[in-house]
This record gives sequence, structure tokens and C-alpha cells, in this order.
Amino acid sequence: MIPLMKVFMSPPKELMPELEKTLYSGMVTEGTKVIEFEKELQKWIGCKLRPLTTNNGTAALQLAYRGLKIKDKIVLATPMTCTATNMPIFAEGGEIVWCDIDPTTGNIDTEDVRKKIEKYGKENIAAISFVDFAGYPADITKLALLREEFEIPLVEDAAQSFGASWYGVNIGNIEHVDYTCFSFQAIKHLTTIDGGAVVMQYEEDWPLIKRLKWYGINREAVKEATRWHYDIPDWGYKFHMNNVNATIGLVQLEHASNIVYKHKMNGFYFDINLKNIDGLQQMKLLQETHPSYWIYMIKVEKREEFAKMMADAGIGVNVAHIRNDGYTCFKNSSLVLNANEERPGLEEFNDKYIAIPCGWWLSNEQLDYIVERIRSGW
Repeated sequence: MIPLMKVFMSPPKELMPELEKTLYSGMVTEGTKVIEFEKELQKWIGCKLRPLTTNNGTAALQLAYRGLKIKDKIVLATPMTCTATNMPIFAEGGEIVWCDIDPTTGNIDTEDVRKKIEKYGKENIAAISFVDFAGYPADITKLALLREEFEIPLVEDAAQSFGASWYGVNIGNIEHVDYTCFSFQAIKHLTTIDGGAVVMQYEEDWPLIKRLKWYGINREAVKEATRWHYDIPDWGYKFHMNNVNATIGLVQLEHASNIVYKHKMNGFYFDINLKNIDGLQQMKLLQETHPSYWIYMIKVEKREEFAKMMADAGIGVNVAHIRNDGYTCFKNSSLVLNANEERPGLEEFNDKYIAIPCGWWLSNEQLDYIVERIRSGW
């Protein structure tokens, strides 16, 4: 079976010596290795502020929502995503208003975002939360214009778009996006086994988020002899990354450019070779963006038949996520203000999209085989 997902891990001769040093260093929790990894991430992304790493991508999103003070306010959100995008809104006491999806991209519909702002009032909205679904950047151009017009901050869930870009600028380095959150979970372009990072645009936000990820404690402050004699102004969480994950990340980062490049080349190959097939639609690509192609998305009219055909051919396919608004925890929650509203774009996309393998592990022969099976069998 050609897998839809696969974990990349650096060769043992590279990883194990570094991991052994950390494991027996006497400091395995957050320390200098975490800071070193954050600095290398900053170089890779190109962002002006050092990213702050976390124990997972969900924690990064929750820190972003906390930084924007969403409690008792509305977050305009996409229902077409992993639940990790939206459950932290509940955790921070925010209210969700779902926006529809552009069925040609799988990403948030910016025209519907505007309608929701006009309906619920910009003064009641704390943030617009959007996702780069499957590594395809959302319409950041229009979202940035909405941010400027209505003065509503943007939170970008970039869990699947590490290495993607907008006008040649890396995701995570876009000045119009207030918080960008990454995931380094097992099957992402860059994995630290599990982990995440939050990137901020404003220096005044950085110290707060730095404290919040470790109980609200400023661990870099000068300590008194008895260590604990200082105040904690804001309660926080245990969301920090540890030195073991950071060490893995540092070694993995040496391969990140090559991994992203292979995903992109495979995506471009499918862009060219899966055109003009009856019953199959490719995703619309925005001219100003370059996806990271975490997975390659298509829409098919008879999805179950397509999935069976591909499975019989030994090719792994699946959906990455399903619509969040159908889960009971969202559907029955008083914190979702428009739970019963119709979302036609979401319905169309959710019912038709499917992902095919696109990753670094595919050989040229496998790429040709996937295309041949789809063209001959569909």
C-alpha cells in the first residue's frame, strides 16, 4: 500500500548522538535546546520575533486566543478543520460563529466572513481564525483587508502549511497575521514527535505568551537565592516544549527544506497531470500563494467508489478532517451562536473532497502509477 501519510525521521547516525547528549545532560525539560530550536525556526521562517515553542499545536492556538482576550467574545471560525483549531476557543471562554467554506479551496469564505462581521458587529468579535487546509494557504489577501477595515486580529492555523508562502513570504512571517500557529506532530512536514509553535507580530505580546506557556512564570527573570520569591501576575499553563523534542526538531530541521521541496514538486506534478478528468475537480490555487501540499486534495462525485478503486490499487486515500459543526460538542453548545445555519459551501466540500498521497516518500514510479490508476479507472 502506498501510504497517504508517513513519518519522516532523520537517520540514526545524525539523530541518536544528539538525542543521547540531551537525555543524559541532566536537563531534559525546557532549557537551552528549546531556545536553540526556536532561534533556528526563526531563521527558517524569517519572522522578526523568536517563535515560542509549545508541547503541541493545539496549545499554540490556545495561547494565541488567550493573548487576544477572547473570553465572552466572538471568534469567527472555520468548521472545516481539525477540532484542534476550535476546541481551544471553548477552553478560553470564547463564542464561535461559523463561517462558510469556499468549496473550490476548502478554506474559509472571506465574503461570508464579511457578512458575519456586519451581522454580529466588529466590537463583539475578538478574532478571525482561519486554516490553511491541507497546506493550501487561505485567501490571506482578502483576510488582511478585512483585518485592516474592521480592526479584527487574525489567527492562522498553519499546522499543515509549514513551508507554504504568500507573495513569496513564508507563512509565519506575514505582518498582517497577528498570530500564526504551527504543529510539529508526527506526520507534519517538520516533526518533533509532538510539538508546536506560536509566532507573534507584536513585541508587546511576546512576554505574556512566554510566561503563559509555563504557569505564568517568567523563568528568565533573575532569581533570589530561594528561587520562588517573585510574583505571578497572570495564571498560565504547562504548554512548554522540552529539550528532548527540541533536540529532535533541530536535527529534523536540517532536512525540512528538502521535505517541503519534495511535497511541492509532487503537488505540482499532480496539478499538471490530473487536469481534465471527468468527475474529478482539482483545488483552486490562489495566484499569490504557493501551497506546501501536506496532502493533495481533489473533489470527486462518487467518493466511496473512488476510495475503493484506489484501495484496490494499493493506494492510500482518505479525508483529513470532517466538518466540526456536526460534532455534538459544537452542535449542542450555547457557545456556538449560529449552530443551525446552513453552510452550502461547506456541505459541498465536506461531501466530495478526498486526499491522495503527495509526500516526500513517493518515487517517480509511484507518482506515475497514481496518475495512471486515476486516469484509467475514473
